Amino acid sequence: MNAFRALQSWISGNQSHKLFLALNDKLQELQYLTKNYPKVTESSAKKYVDNYWVYVAEKMHAIEHAQIKANSKCLDISTGIGVLPFMLNNLGHTCDATDVATDKDDIDPDVVKNGLNQQDAFDVLRSVHKVSINHLTIKPNEYITLPKKYDCIFSMRVVWDGNFSFDDGSYPFFINNMLDYTDKLVISWNMDTKDAIPFCIRPYVVDNQFNYGTLTIHTEKINVDTSTL
Repeated sequence: MNAFRALQSWISGNQSHKLFLALNDKLQELQYLTKNYPKVTESSAKKYVDNYWVYVAEKMHAIEHAQIKANSKCLDISTGIGVLPFMLNNLGHTCDATDVATDKDDIDPDVVKNGLNQQDAFDVLRSVHKVSINHLTIKPNEYITLPKKYDCIFSMRVVWDGNFSFDDGSYPFFINNMLDYTDKLVISWNMDTKDAIPFCIRPYVVDNQFNYGTLTIHTEKINVDTSTL
């Protein structure tokens, strides 16, 4: 699915049109920052501004497929610059957000440049969306304790699985861990096709994918069998 065609159909609704206008205002602020503050421009966070509407369309695609109830309490894991929480908050939901704690934990760490490091750049751009984060580092087969339960947990274009392995159970371990805290887990994997993701999560792939990434929705725990990882 083309992201821009999806956007055209999406903004026709009244509530979505209002959100589109709010996002457009935020984009102007983000573009000002990336043009006038070289320290932000030099960070990898700039890609979220350069491709803003692509990321917006992908997130709306995930929201629509999640079919969450009104006034849902959500969590966005690895939020980036906070686009998804901003969208969910403007659609009448609430959304907490997490991201990595330090640059050394980032999948694409950026050295300190002119006094502004990777973490700072993301914080600056997140502030435009009025999103603050709780720090969370995800490691293979290490249980994560969240402070509360959510109606839906999202994680989009994930990079935290860089150290995961297809054959050590780390993928179903994480999914089952998160389902202790929600009845619905929505993940957009940085894997282009269904065949590129672990066998055990292929049954949860959602139809009508974008031309980048693979979306899965989990509402039940995976029976971990090492023969089917």
